[in-house]
Amino acid sequence: MALGSSQVNPLFLVTGLIGLTFSVTYLYIGITLRRLLVESPKLIENILLASMTYQVITFLLSLLNGFQTGLVIQLAVALLILWYLFANVKRLSKEVKAKAQSD
Repeated sequence: MALGSSQVNPLFLVTGLIGLTFSVTYLYIGITLRRLLVESPKLIENILLASMTYQVITFLLSLLNGFQTGLVIQLAVALLILWYLFANVKRLSKEVKAKAQSD
């Protein structure tokens, strides 16, 4: 099978593009974090929730290829990291708002 004639599964292409979109979005959030914490922390929270959903969906899709213990561990670690980020965004936005009100 030649490289140019290989068939790409559209489902894998779509999930890859969504993953790339999350990567670019996280870069944007990282660059503008201070401003976003003050002006729109819900945006960050919603992106993190969407990322959690994406992780679960990609895990479920990977089950189509059979159960693999490594994928369960990967899902668990990803969800724990995202939960940690979500909790800290909520905490930091409250701290920033409290500091802004006291100034």
